[in-house]
Amino acid sequence: MMNNKEIFTIGYSTFSIDNFIKTLQNYKIDYLIDVRSKPVSRHYPKYNKRFLEEQLSFNNINYRNYKDEFGARQTDTQFFTDNYLDFQKFTKSEKFLSGASKIESGMYSGYRFVLMCAEKRPETCHRCIMIARHFYDKGYTVKHILADGSYQLQSDIESLLVNKYFSSQLSIFENPMLMTEMINKSYILQNKEIGYKINN
Repeated sequence: MMNNKEIFTIGYSTFSIDNFIKTLQNYKIDYLIDVRSKPVSRHYPKYNKRFLEEQLSFNNINYRNYKDEFGARQTDTQFFTDNYLDFQKFTKSEKFLSGASKIESGMYSGYRFVLMCAEKRPETCHRCIMIARHFYDKGYTVKHILADGSYQLQSDIESLLVNKYFSSQLSIFENPMLMTEMINKSYILQNKEIGYKINN
């Protein structure tokens, strides 16, 4: 198999299970990586681990749960800043890097992976702001599958975040920060907004 430099993400909350699986098939996904810390859903029971794994298996898609490697609700306080999970710290951890290495090995063998969590909008989920960013920074193309079956690139997400946090500094009448600096700061601000709070 040839090296595959693409990785996908998806939020299940706007999909029926049938449409969800069909969408994965359209993107020729081989492995679904469940990045939820708790792989169950009270509101979407068809996405509970046991049922989902069975449905995926019926359709020749492999299921893996990476709650330890990629879950948002980490509890080790060494990875927290001001009581929220600091994505930059956690993505340097042995657990995270082990999970990422396994996926990279699979992609090198030609398999196609999707990271799954619940949130509809990728920018509000750690799958995008923490995990996908890691792969994007390593040179992978990241595609966030949307409710209508289309996708956003990680670069689209970065533009959205910069516009959210630094729109006033994008004016031609301002002296803007370097774009890379604005992007990095935007990730930090979004992490602070969506990161798991240790006192929750």
